[in-house]
Amino acid sequence: MKKLFVAAFAFLMMAGSSSAIDINLNGTKVETDVDPYIVNGRTMVPLSAISKGLESQVEWENISKTATIKKNGKVILVTINNKNALVDGHIMKLDAPAEIKNDRTMVPISFITKALGIDTNWDNESKTVILGDINRYHSAKQIEKAQDEDVKDTDSKQEKDEIKEVNEEKSEHKKINKEQENMTIDNQKEEKQDKKDN
Repeated sequence: MKKLFVAAFAFLMMAGSSSAIDINLNGTKVETDVDPYIVNGRTMVPLSAISKGLESQVEWENISKTATIKKNGKVILVTINNKNALVDGHIMKLDAPAEIKNDRTMVPISFITKALGIDTNWDNESKTVILGDINRYHSAKQIEKAQDEDVKDTDSKQEKDEIKEVNEEKSEHKKINKEQENMTIDNQKEEKQDKKDN
């Protein structure tokens, strides 16, 4: 089952590689200073942003270019440009090695979350990697959608009110113009009558 999920996840990630990818952790969008991207069917994310969101510790060893991630007794070591990683001392193969982009260590998110035992899902519609509680993600998405609809309804009501106001002003101007026209006609009639009387 996990192999099927990983294959489906990789396929969806490749299919969605042309648009921006978001990351959501327990219903909250994870902000990143480097946009996630796809390498070999794997979503690469900034380790600093993910580790902060997952509340894990990260240590960087500059000489060996190795990042050590620690959470709940788990220890993961990833080295830049190395397809092997260590999880609790066991070698694990990576589909895409960690790399540096814009001064950030980028790691394959599926490997990190799997190693830490965190549920990972994919929302193809919004191109979002969902980490943790998928129900919180869907709840947050529904709230966001409802807020967007409220804004649209408010905008639509404002627009209707503005159109109504403009139409009322036009109607008032027409009424005033008609009254002025009638007064002018009445004045002309009076002037003609005065000329006849004189």
